[in-house]
Amino acid sequence: MGLTVAGFRLVGELLGAPDGLRVGTLAERLRVKAPTVSGMVDRFEALGLVERIGDPDDARASRVRLAAQASLAEGLNVLDRIDRSLLDGVSAAERAGIAAHLARLTARLHRDMGNR
Repeated sequence: MGLTVAGFRLVGELLGAPDGLRVGTLAERLRVKAPTVSGMVDRFEALGLVERIGDPDDARASRVRLAAQASLAEGLNVLDRIDRSLLDGVSAAERAGIAAHLARLTARLHRDMGNR
């Protein structure tokens, strides 16, 4: 799809938010500054991947969501192939253990990076 890792992460966040997210919320979730996200959104908007919509909670704000016409099928197929390849032969209990370990590692990383 020609996306950077950061761009792929942004799209991933928006996949789980059909009503869209504010740029500030995206920045928090991606752990980058809002101007960085705003620049990515500008580029993705020009490519037709995302669109800005009004925020129903604040008339002065906007949200970003995946554009209805965005073709993400190729990217989703890649994710599906990666998921199948990584988890082939891994039991549900093992998956739960992996998820728990990753959550602890992520929390530790966020904690340690926040202390710098």
